Amino acid sequence: MSRSSYDKKLIVLWGVWSLLLAFSVWVFWPALSGPFIFDDFGSLSRLGDLGGVRDWRTFYEFVFTGKTGPTGRPLSLLTFLVDGRNWPADPWPFKRTNLVLHLLCATLLLVASLKVLSVHNKLIPLTSRHYWVAFFVGGVWLLHPFLISTTFYVVQRMAQLATLFCLLGIVGYLYGRLMISSKPIQAYIVMSLSIACCTFLSMISKENGVLLPILIWMLEITLFASRISESGRLNKVWYFCFFILPAILVVGYLSKVFWSGLFFEQISTRGFSPYERLLTEARILFEYVGHWIYPKLYTSGLFHDGYKKSISIIEPWITVAAITGHSVLFFSALWNRRKWPLISFPILFFYIAHLVESTVVGLELYFEHRNYLAVCFLFLPVFYYLSCALSTVVFRAGAISIIIILSVFSQYSASIWSSYPSMVLSWSQKALYSSRAQQQASLELFNKGRYDAALTLLTASVERMPMDLELRVWKLVLSCHLSQVNSEDLKVANRLAERSLYDLRSIKLYRLFVETLARKECNELSLSDGENLFNSMMEYGSNAERSSAQYAHIQYLMGDILTYQDKPIEALRHYHRSLDARSGAGAAMSMAAFLATKGFGEQAYELSERAQKYIGAKEQQGGGILRSDIVSFQQQLLNDGSLLSRPK
Repeated sequence: MSRSSYDKKLIVLWGVWSLLLAFSVWVFWPALSGPFIFDDFGSLSRLGDLGGVRDWRTFYEFVFTGKTGPTGRPLSLLTFLVDGRNWPADPWPFKRTNLVLHLLCATLLLVASLKVLSVHNKLIPLTSRHYWVAFFVGGVWLLHPFLISTTFYVVQRMAQLATLFCLLGIVGYLYGRLMISSKPIQAYIVMSLSIACCTFLSMISKENGVLLPILIWMLEITLFASRISESGRLNKVWYFCFFILPAILVVGYLSKVFWSGLFFEQISTRGFSPYERLLTEARILFEYVGHWIYPKLYTSGLFHDGYKKSISIIEPWITVAAITGHSVLFFSALWNRRKWPLISFPILFFYIAHLVESTVVGLELYFEHRNYLAVCFLFLPVFYYLSCALSTVVFRAGAISIIIILSVFSQYSASIWSSYPSMVLSWSQKALYSSRAQQQASLELFNKGRYDAALTLLTASVERMPMDLELRVWKLVLSCHLSQVNSEDLKVANRLAERSLYDLRSIKLYRLFVETLARKECNELSLSDGENLFNSMMEYGSNAERSSAQYAHIQYLMGDILTYQDKPIEALRHYHRSLDARSGAGAAMSMAAFLATKGFGEQAYELSERAQKYIGAKEQQGGGILRSDIVSFQQQLLNDGSLLSRPK
C-alpha cells in the first residue's frame, strides 16, 4: 500500500468517525437533562459541606480526603471540580463531561482495535477491511444502550476514567511493543511508561485500574505469543516486573480474602458471604454477556437489590451450569490462545477485567458499570470474521444496521434518563423484586398525587416480597397519609424487624417514618409504635453490635423519637450511644440542632461540646463543621434563653 493511499484511508476513517461521534451526541442528548441520583450526592454533596472549593484548604479536603475507595480516588474527584465547585450544583455540566469521556473512550477503543488487528495481521499494513472492523467495534461500544447507566450516572465517572486510562495504557503499550525489534530502547521506555503511568492514573480514578498490567499481559500470551517471530521476545526481567509481579500481588490479595476465616461468614452490611457472592457472580457474568449480545431498550438501571443470591452450587441449580460454562470458556481460551488469539484475547480480557469487582471483594452483587471496560473487545473477533466471510457491501450494510438499531435503543434509554420520574417508574417495571425500585416508584406516584396507584403498586410489591421490612415500613407511611393503615402490617413489621439486618441505605425512609408518626397523620399509629419497631430491630444480633453502623443508625432514630416525645434526657442517652458507635462532629451537631429546635437547650449544648472534642486540633473535620460554627451555635442557645443554666 502506498503512503498516499494509506493516508487517504486514515482521513476517511477519522472523517466518518467524527460524524459518528456527532451523531452519538444527538442520540444521548436527552439524558443530559437528567438529575443527580443516589451515590452522586454522597460524593458531590461534600462540596456543600466544605462551603464550596474556594481555596487550597478546601481543595485539599475535597480532592485528597475522599472515602469512596481505598485510594480515595482523587483524580476522579479533581475532575468534578471542572463542572462545579459549590453545592447544590447543576447536573448538566457533570453529565456533559461524562459524555465527553465516553466519546474519548470509544475513540481510544477504535485505536486499540486497529493496533490489535495490526498484530494479528503479522504487522503487514492494514487494509480498508481492518479499518471498518475497528470502526464498528468502537461504534457498537459507543452506542450500546447497556453503557448508558455508566455514562449518565455522574459518580460513575470514576469507572469511565479508569477505563480511559486503561485503554490509553493499552494503546501506548502496543505502540511501543510494535517497534521492539527496530528500536528496543525506545520501545521499552514507551511500554514501561504506558503501564506504570496509566496504571497509577487509573488506580487513583478507581481501584480496579490495578488490573491494567494483567490486561496487557493477556495481549502478550495471545496475540504476541502467536506472532513471536514478527513481534520479537521481551526481556525476561522486564516481563516478570511488569506482568508476573502485578498478577501475583492482585491474586495474592484476592486469595487472602478467599482463604480467610471469614470466607463463609455473612457480610453484615450486604446480606451475603464472600462464598455466596462468588457463586452468584457466576450467574451474573452470563447476564452481563447476555445484555451485551442481546441489547434491551432499557434495563433495571441501578436497582439490583432483588437479585437472588446463590446459596450453594446447586441452589439455584443454574449456578453449577454457570460455573461450568465459565470454566469451559476461560480454560478453552487459555489453552487455544496461540491457535485462536483473536478469540482468546477478548474472552480472557473480559474475565480479568471482572477479577476485582466480580469475585470475593464485598461489593454489591450486580452493577452494569462493571462492564464498561470488560466488554470493550468482545465484538472484535465477531466483526473480523464476519468481514472475512461476507462481501464488503453486505458486511458494511449489516454492521451499519446494527449501529442504527443500537442508536434507536440508546436514544430511548437516554429519554428514560432525562428525568427522575421516568427512571424510577421504568426501572420498577423491570426490577419487580427490587425493594428499592418499588419504594421509589410508589413514592413517585404518591408525589404526583396518584395515591391509589401508589398504594396499589406497593401492595402488589409486598405480596411479591412478604419478608421485606423496608416495604412494610414504607407501606405504613403511605397508608398513614391515606388513613388506610392495616394493623396487621405493623405486627408483621415488628416480627420482620426482629430477624432483619437494618439496611443502612434506608435511613431516609425511617426518618420519614418517624416524622410521619410525629405529625400524628393517622390515629392508628403513634410514636410509641415507632419506638417498639426500633426496639424490635435491636433483637437482631448484628443490629445490636455497639460498634456497628446499624447500631448507630437505630440509636439515632430512637433519639429522634424520644425528642418528639419530650423526653430529652432519654433522647440524649440514645444520641450518645449513636455517637459512640460512629463518631463525627457533623452528626453530633445535627442531633444538637434538632434538640435545640424542640427547646431542649441543655442537651443540645452537651452534644455541641462533644462535637468540639471531635474537631480537636483540626479546624475542620468531616461534615464541614467549623469550631466557630459550634461556638456561634452555643452562643445562640445562651442568647435565646433556651439554655437556662450551663450544663456541667
